[in-house]
Amino acid sequence: MKQTTKTLLGLLVMLVVAGAIGGAVLWTSKDEQKKTEAKDKTEKLFDFDKAQAKEIKLSRDGQVAVRLTRAEKGWKMTQPVQTGGDETAIDTLLTALAGLKQKKDLADEKDLKAYGLDKPRLEAVVILNDGKEQGVQVGIDNSFDNTLYLKTLGDPSVRVIDGYQKASLEKTAFDLRDKRVEGPGHPPVYLVESQDLINQFSFWPRYDQFVDAPAKLGQSPDETFTEQKGENPFMGRSALLIRNYGKNPPHNIRAAFESTEAVGTIELKRFGQHVRYWQVFLCRRYRTLPL
Repeated sequence: MKQTTKTLLGLLVMLVVAGAIGGAVLWTSKDEQKKTEAKDKTEKLFDFDKAQAKEIKLSRDGQVAVRLTRAEKGWKMTQPVQTGGDETAIDTLLTALAGLKQKKDLADEKDLKAYGLDKPRLEAVVILNDGKEQGVQVGIDNSFDNTLYLKTLGDPSVRVIDGYQKASLEKTAFDLRDKRVEGPGHPPVYLVESQDLINQFSFWPRYDQFVDAPAKLGQSPDETFTEQKGENPFMGRSALLIRNYGKNPPHNIRAAFESTEAVGTIELKRFGQHVRYWQVFLCRRYRTLPL
């Protein structure tokens, strides 16, 4: 057999062996992926799309503590108060619920009382657009291995999850309500109005700025002066002014509000040591600065 032929045969054998090894590796990889997917399906407590959630209920000791409903423009809190919902916090809660995984399924355990599940301390329920309910009832903690006992709605089986997942379910009304006092785009704290650039916060939205006023019925925009085309949304509202102790409100504040009154003092401490005092003034009924 010629040397060239031997070389070609050797290369062919190597290619066949490499292909077999590659096929085995590929087959093993796919097999492991299937096993992982099957394990995830077994461990996951729910299989729902959080985008289909239309209502969330959080109950404590059998009483509904927080109720949230999805409206056309986002989530709203309807219990314990009527207010907007914190979109980010609610999305985090839904993600946590949809992603809950169990460590073990104690299917043979029938004594719910032993696990605190006869009267669950916490219940989290998601109602989907099709009316179906998905949720969990939370029992006691197991401090020995830092796990938590719970069960899903409509299923008596006791399940075990990692204890750290409890924090993602134990949310209060304060956690889930919209905490932006003035709504999107407006901070709850404003600088005293001034024409000067005081510091970097001077570029925040300001309460002395005007917004476009809605057009009046039958009135052409050309019939109004420039200053008549805007309105100030803070007109008539009151505010708190906080400044260093011993200083009265500046002239522009006293001129822009109907009245100002000292109503309290705040002491600032650090590590128990006095730092400074702040004085609080109630400024009643904003009317803008006179031209």
